[in-house]
Amino acid sequence: MMAEQLEATAIPELEKTAQLRMAVLDVLGTRLAKYETSIEEDEGLLLRTDLPLRKRTAIEVRLGEKRIVRKAIDRVEAWDVPPPSKRVKT
Repeated sequence: MMAEQLEATAIPELEKTAQLRMAVLDVLGTRLAKYETSIEEDEGLLLRTDLPLRKRTAIEVRLGEKRIVRKAIDRVEAWDVPPPSKRVKT
């Protein structure tokens, strides 16, 4: 199986650049925006006691996904990246 052949040391470390940071934040922001409800709205829905079990479970899963994406956004925003370099034409 391929997973058995892949070693953690074989995965190269990416250079964290301003351009990569913007691209990752764009992808994560787009993913978060696709949800029809916010984290706060889902938390409010879960306070209700009249939710059917399947709906409650679906909201819990959706909320977990949003929290993961939000945490990823926070981590990428915290990257210490050098400012973009300006190319000088010669």
